[in-house]
Amino acid sequence: MGFKKPGFNGQGSIDLSDYDSLTPRDQIDAKFLHFDFLNLDEVPIDDDCYFNLAIRTETPDEFRKRVDDIRINFETNGFKMTYWPPCFGTDGKPRDGRGRIKAAKENGEKWLPIAVYDYRSDSNLNYITNGILANDHDPAVRPKLNDFVTAAVTLISINELENDWDVLSDWLYHKVKIERFMKGQHNYTKILNQISDIADNGDSTLVDLRSSDDWKSWIKTNLKWEDRTDYILTAVNNVTYVNRTWCENILPKISKGDTPVNIVLYTKSRTPEVARSDVSKFVKAIDKHYATSYKMVNDELGSKMSITVPEKHERPYRFVGAVPQFYGKHCGVDSEGNQILANKLISLSDY
Repeated sequence: MGFKKPGFNGQGSIDLSDYDSLTPRDQIDAKFLHFDFLNLDEVPIDDDCYFNLAIRTETPDEFRKRVDDIRINFETNGFKMTYWPPCFGTDGKPRDGRGRIKAAKENGEKWLPIAVYDYRSDSNLNYITNGILANDHDPAVRPKLNDFVTAAVTLISINELENDWDVLSDWLYHKVKIERFMKGQHNYTKILNQISDIADNGDSTLVDLRSSDDWKSWIKTNLKWEDRTDYILTAVNNVTYVNRTWCENILPKISKGDTPVNIVLYTKSRTPEVARSDVSKFVKAIDKHYATSYKMVNDELGSKMSITVPEKHERPYRFVGAVPQFYGKHCGVDSEGNQILANKLISLSDY
């Protein structure tokens, strides 16, 4: 692809030979091959592999802030060649650098340097472990205690890591090399205890948390709804979303005769159990608003007549599904290690 490409902000150039003096980034069961350029125009930014699922436990707001900070840094300083670039496999999937990739793409850049590795295993154990290990560099945000816990629990849930103290200790000390990221035996013991406790309780399903804008982008990419205006995307986690959906979306469209209103749901909860409960409450609350509107009219009419509340399939709104967020069920890989194609909505009956 060539050793040079235009630099960031239209200034100068990026020369891959400038990396020759750097020591290759450590990766488990992998061999560094060469440097290359990633064409950001071809990056499927909505794909699961471009989010830090099972690698970082940051909230959508935290992820957004991190990306914005990198964007500002790129705009101010360009792309620095003194740091190791994002690690990629020959499979075309990133092991780290997702924040840098998203930031550069949002800034309108086209070419980003990457370091290509030959990963000797395509297992999720190898993928997730190296994703954490690759964050041991400047200027990355270093992994937190919960990141190690989430990664291990996820690997246990898909049967790629055994819930055994010796096995977990080997993974923590020798694979992700915890001592590079934090100090203190009490921290290491705390991580191991939390992994075992969560795995023992069966509370291991990870939820893919993204911002509203990221889910809208996912909808455009996967459902091809670029030109559709007959749907709304809403979170389900509190009554504010219920009232906003009813007052700001459904009622105005009903008054214009622009129906049915198609409603797509997503959760901000970290656990599937809470998410399912919130979805159920959200649907019931919208249905109650609708029924209450009929009751209000019937109360005004008094004994003269009564209007029957239409059946659900006849109402001017419908819940068309939820975005795929549950790792191992809607996205990611299943317990057999098979990749789940997360490119369609999940029906609420299967949620």
